[in-house]
Amino acid sequence: MLTRKSSIFQLLSDSETVRWLNHSMEKIWPICLEKLASQEILMPIIPWFLEKYKPWTAKKATLQQLYLGRNPPVFTEMRALSQSSDGDHLVLDLGLSFLSAEDMSAVLSVQMRKRLGFGMRTNLHITGMHVEGKVRVGVRFLREKPFVKRIRLCFEEVPYFQMTVKPIFSHGVDVAELPGIAGWLDKILTYAFEQSLVEPNMLVIDVEQLLGAAESSELDSKSLGNFLIL
Repeated sequence: MLTRKSSIFQLLSDSETVRWLNHSMEKIWPICLEKLASQEILMPIIPWFLEKYKPWTAKKATLQQLYLGRNPPVFTEMRALSQSSDGDHLVLDLGLSFLSAEDMSAVLSVQMRKRLGFGMRTNLHITGMHVEGKVRVGVRFLREKPFVKRIRLCFEEVPYFQMTVKPIFSHGVDVAELPGIAGWLDKILTYAFEQSLVEPNMLVIDVEQLLGAAESSELDSKSLGNFLIL
């Protein structure tokens, strides 16, 4: 027979299925969470990754648009940690799987260097994305609105990642075959994950400042603004 103490320990130490959470995600994702994830979280930080990890053959790379599609991420398991650190009030380990639907759309604009690609500019169309891994989420709460101070995210190990890119032609040339471009999209997020988003490195979202900036519509375009990579 389980005692109260042992049952609480079991709840904290064992992983649970989270069908209730996935059901909620299916309902909320198309209403607001997709826009929050793509426009408020990813769009502000991706330019930093593009600048840091762009191939030597590219002079400039910019993300012109991003829509993650109608499929929400799926959580395969969830576990609450009994001890937290660095001021987190709640720490969760989550199994994450994201397989985008065919309506996903992202456009990367790449300008080649003059000495190699004659300075030509082309668009890379990303039509699919698959990510699987274990995510650790730390939350620090507030006693007043917005009640969440910050959220910290990281992968516990390098996740599985794959992207689907349409054939790319500019002036009759397959741009993906140019030196440094081939395989770049597959590698850029691997490098980003390994060096920035895998434990102990973390993405910190200052929810309090993010909501305040959204209300005033004043975002700092010269930095990551309300995001820190530690």
